[in-house]
Amino acid sequence: TLTFDGSNSRQDERDVFQHGNIVRDFMFDLDNTFTNLDPTTAHVGRTDGFCPGNAWWNLGQQTMNFCEGSSQYGNTGEMGNVIYHEYGHGITEKSYQRNGAPYPSTDVGEGNSDVVANFIDRNSIIGLGFFLNNCTSGIRDADNNLQWPQDNDGGHFGGQIIAGFHWDAWQSLLGTYSQEVADSVAWNTWHYGREAGTPSNQPAQVLWTFMADDDDGDLTNGTPNYDHFCLGASNHGFECPEILSGVVISHTPLGHTTNGGLGFDVVATITSTESSVDTSQLLVWYRVDGGSYASILMTSALLPDQYTAHIPAQSQDGELDYYIFAADMSGNTRTHPPLAPSEVHSFDVASVYDDLESGTSDWTIGAPGDNATTGIWENVDPIGTQAQPEDDSTTDPGVLCFVTGQCSGPNCPSGCDLGCNDVDNGTTTLLSPVYNLTGASQAKVKYDRWYSNNTGADPNNDNWVVDVSNDGGSSWTNFENTTVSNASWTTFSVDIAALFGSPGMVQLRFRASDLASGSLVEAAVDEIRVLRQDGATDAPDLAAATPLKLALEQNQPNPFRPETRISYALPSRSEVELTVYNVGGQAVRTLVNGVKPAGHYDVRWDGRDSAGQRVSAGVYFYRLEAGAETMTKKMTVLK
Repeated sequence: TLTFDGSNSRQDERDVFQHGNIVRDFMFDLDNTFTNLDPTTAHVGRTDGFCPGNAWWNLGQQTMNFCEGSSQYGNTGEMGNVIYHEYGHGITEKSYQRNGAPYPSTDVGEGNSDVVANFIDRNSIIGLGFFLNNCTSGIRDADNNLQWPQDNDGGHFGGQIIAGFHWDAWQSLLGTYSQEVADSVAWNTWHYGREAGTPSNQPAQVLWTFMADDDDGDLTNGTPNYDHFCLGASNHGFECPEILSGVVISHTPLGHTTNGGLGFDVVATITSTESSVDTSQLLVWYRVDGGSYASILMTSALLPDQYTAHIPAQSQDGELDYYIFAADMSGNTRTHPPLAPSEVHSFDVASVYDDLESGTSDWTIGAPGDNATTGIWENVDPIGTQAQPEDDSTTDPGVLCFVTGQCSGPNCPSGCDLGCNDVDNGTTTLLSPVYNLTGASQAKVKYDRWYSNNTGADPNNDNWVVDVSNDGGSSWTNFENTTVSNASWTTFSVDIAALFGSPGMVQLRFRASDLASGSLVEAAVDEIRVLRQDGATDAPDLAAATPLKLALEQNQPNPFRPETRISYALPSRSEVELTVYNVGGQAVRTLVNGVKPAGHYDVRWDGRDSAGQRVSAGVYFYRLEAGAETMTKKMTVLK
């Protein structure tokens, strides 16, 4: 019997022992040849060296070190993912060492230690509890919008770029596959890509991740999970290996508008390197207000290899999603965007659309109580920093948005650096115009925003606040109040009817503040849309009506990846079986089996067989048996 508790040991001793073994077992499960760190020594409760508020790995000594807590910082030996991070340095050291390569650059080393912690903790944030009295933010965050190479400082901060690549790719994989499969792909490509290539810089690591995912020694035809890794790479300024074979789609997404009366032309250049495109399989799939997808066949346009489809006219105040599907005569397929329909192009047909490009005289900068000395709101083409956007949110050729202080001018004597003209010493306020929504039965206001406060000496302690008024600014209701940074353009939607009941004279108020010591605060606002509906909102529930006959609808979307919806209707209570079959007639998965009352039904199929494995791409059939009647339809699963 071994006693290991508060009677004979410290909490940080027990935590480091526990979490050190967790990360050791994680690596052994991933690669059972990786025992190079057995055993590892840890020193806890340190007050010397880099303390307080730190932890570190001793290269060449196989030793981790954790600082005692202080009046400002927590005890790093009591933070699981900080322990994973420090052991991660050992993983990098031994992996490179056993493959005959020197330890990589600091940003690569730090970033990969974060990746280890992200994977094990399933959390993008490193070091929760590092700053005392702060349980919502930590030291670094892999869920970020940092870009290579401009945001790389060569150290911890820049390491978040490669961590962001792996985090985004992993989240995309988790949205498509089971957790077991997504984890396996993300973790193995990370580890074995580094083992094979020992990349010395971040772009090289991205490339070696694609190579670890490759299954035929040819990157020019993509890899099994190319779209997921390309998403992560594109999000952070890295290049994806160019696909030189198969179907290639080039398309500029549609932007927001106030005019839906003429419909919308979706234009794309579509080619194939292996054969001619299959003109019967060039489709635009679209939906309105989150409804079911409908498809439109694309036809030849004016230029060679150019095709177009026309989305029909839409009434005012609609939210549209769409994507393009194309195939060639060799059976290759592709979508735009690549992960459609999981990710799609979206645009609004709004009553009011303000891209902030053509004058902002009806906006108000400043309010009573404002006292910020720098970082005052202004309408400009932003100059990017690690905390502020380089581009606005509007599709080209738009360039203007509101930002909290342009990175230029007399407030930037040292040039355009991280803290140049950020919000300092108080609050700065931006007020939208007043939108008259009186009489609307439903209304929402949408905006794109950027907010960063996770850099500087005292990060994550300042609030971003958005208030909404329904009476022209006489009174306000809070909508956003957060210290969580999101240094990327993100859309927010305010449901006015849900907030106030009856929409009235609506106005938005955006406030960015620097009230904590030593923090760097930046914010931006763009793309204002107002959508309203007038008249009755209780439409008859047509789907609830009893169908007159048995019906089996074409699955939507089709072709599809990763999931589709199958609708069917029963005229009377019946014993029902709905089963998916492959082209050989073998049952793949039974989706419904039992007695169902009369009515309309929707069933989702996630593209997996009865064992939970994702089926291969190709043609499948789904058969509905209800009583003595049978109906069958065909569907296509994409690669």
